Amino acid sequence: MSDSDTDAHTVLSCAECDYEIRPGDVRVPAADGTVHITCSHLREAQDAYTFFITNPPEAETVGFSLWYDAGDREYPILYNTGGLDAFASASKYFGDGDGIEPTTWFFRGLGYTFHWLQSYRPLPGDTERIDQEIENEIHDYYPEGKIPDHEEWALYRIIARMYRVPAVQPEWEPIVDYCDTITAFRVPDVVPYTEE
Repeated sequence: MSDSDTDAHTVLSCAECDYEIRPGDVRVPAADGTVHITCSHLREAQDAYTFFITNPPEAETVGFSLWYDAGDREYPILYNTGGLDAFASASKYFGDGDGIEPTTWFFRGLGYTFHWLQSYRPLPGDTERIDQEIENEIHDYYPEGKIPDHEEWALYRIIARMYRVPAVQPEWEPIVDYCDTITAFRVPDVVPYTEE
């Protein structure tokens, strides 16, 4: 094959994951180049969510919360207070510092573990077994299998909820969109915002 033949088949690399974008792959333009549609949804989801960790002075428990950024304001979509009363706010004044952006591993673990449950483990009502399958799968998507506590906490709850329910809150749309690009079947519906 001559050099002119190889020039005619320019290979693009995804600006997010650095893997090759092959003919037939769905791709979208981005500010830093072209990305796979899956990587585009991953970026959108990563930009839409923030973790906050609260550790009140002299408290023995830590509270985790995951917030959705709707642009004009933020909404908590998931929180845990360790059984204690707690006040949550996206304000740095109350949150004691900047929020923590979810890692790329968080969304990959979420999408591929959800796909695993959907594809290979039909367990609609067995809560214990669902948690066991999540436990067995999510560590594969993190370097050396090490998951930050706040991400592990959220993964279990989000994956199990998405697996069990037919519809989720509007704040979950970026998560559902990302999972849909991974599994391509039976993601929950996203209920639109309603105002009374």
